[in-house]
Amino acid sequence: MDSLWTEKVDKKLPLPEYPRPQFERSCWQNLNGEYDYYISSRGEKWISDFSGKITVPFAVESMLSGVEKPLKPSDRLWYQRTFILSDALKGKNILLHFEAVDWQCKVYINKQLVGTHTGGYCGFSFDITQYLLDGENTLTVCVYDPTESGWQQRGKQDNHPHGFWYTATSGIWQTVWLEGVNECHIEKIKTTPDIDRGIVNIKANVSNDEITTLSLTVFDGGEEIICKDISLDEDVEIPGFKLWSPEEPNLYYFTLEIKKDGKILDSVKSYFGMRKYSFGTDKFGILRLFLNNEPYFQRGLLDQGYWPDGGLTPPCDEAMIFDIKEMKRLGFNMLRKHIKIEPMRWYYHCDRLGMIVWQDMMSGGAYIGDLYAGVLPNLGIKVKDDNYKIFNREEKKARDD
Repeated sequence: MDSLWTEKVDKKLPLPEYPRPQFERSCWQNLNGEYDYYISSRGEKWISDFSGKITVPFAVESMLSGVEKPLKPSDRLWYQRTFILSDALKGKNILLHFEAVDWQCKVYINKQLVGTHTGGYCGFSFDITQYLLDGENTLTVCVYDPTESGWQQRGKQDNHPHGFWYTATSGIWQTVWLEGVNECHIEKIKTTPDIDRGIVNIKANVSNDEITTLSLTVFDGGEEIICKDISLDEDVEIPGFKLWSPEEPNLYYFTLEIKKDGKILDSVKSYFGMRKYSFGTDKFGILRLFLNNEPYFQRGLLDQGYWPDGGLTPPCDEAMIFDIKEMKRLGFNMLRKHIKIEPMRWYYHCDRLGMIVWQDMMSGGAYIGDLYAGVLPNLGIKVKDDNYKIFNREEKKARDD
């Protein structure tokens, strides 16, 4: 079914915007667009004859993919396209990013396996530098998705939609892109505001242990308010800071740079808002949700994030913005994102437009049984989490909590 934006989708390059606004580099290349595809049986080791065309990043079941076919548990969905590195990426280490592929995939460059990934809602990447050729390169992806026949997290997906079970999302369903980085680069940043102390903690991971300081520049609107060197884990005072709220969604944008001998080795952009969520008692002694140390009534909607033409994938950036603005116009200040993880740009638009987000965990498939669900959680046994990096839980405290 068409949406207001169906005809606006550029099939040669859908969703062209930078996909990761909270960790932005200028050196990147979008790989969305038309791919060759083929649906094979699970026994086939390699596909040479791709018989159809599919528009990425729309799931094979969706209208905007141009395919609209279900993927059975016994099927394998193959994608293939060629690409040439843009001039800006040449001479750098190349990271291949997938913002989301549902569910399990193998990724090949020039017929060489570069990595596998399991999980339908989290982004992942591979360093493909050693696999690249001069000139044209070939990207191939093979996907397996059992949907309701498996135990994996699938939200409300079902190959036989009924009741509150909706059309499945299989394969690539968020942006595919290349990123060029130097050998020495910033790997990750985390910002934690503390309005009671008037600071924001900025923590960074870098690829080179010899790097111990970064150059920070913070902007309030277009005005530079801070320019200083900081450590890889530092509390930065924000003088006269403005609070973030749905009514006044003030954001501070900043850049972090690695410099050596006067040369910039890496530069990333990000942002933060000075805000605090907490519980507290109001003047009547009633426990309330607080925002910025004051009782704050949250009026929200359950947002399942399905689109009539794109399935779980929004047709365009404009569509996401329209939804958020319309909810604000109707008087809501909160959206509960229901058992789905949105593209990172959706969260960015919520931040800048002023929308609180309650984020659901992803739910799984088949019922695991009374023993697992009813007994084991009460025994106090902790199971080792081998995948904690996927869930942004590198720190021991976060894992233990």
